[in-house]
Amino acid sequence: MRSTTTGRYLVHQKTLDASGIVDDGQILRINVTKLPPALATATVTIRC
Repeated sequence: MRSTTTGRYLVHQKTLDASGIVDDGQILRINVTKLPPALATATVTIRC
C-alpha cells in the first residue's frame, strides 16, 4: 500500500483468520543497483 500524502510504501498489519491472530510476516527489500543490466524488454498483457 502506498501513502497518498507522502508517496512512500506502508506496511499493513493483517490477521490470519477470524480468530484475530496477527501475522508477523516478512518484508523483502531489493537493492536494484546490484541487479544485472536488462538485456531485453517485453510487454505483458493482463486480462481481468
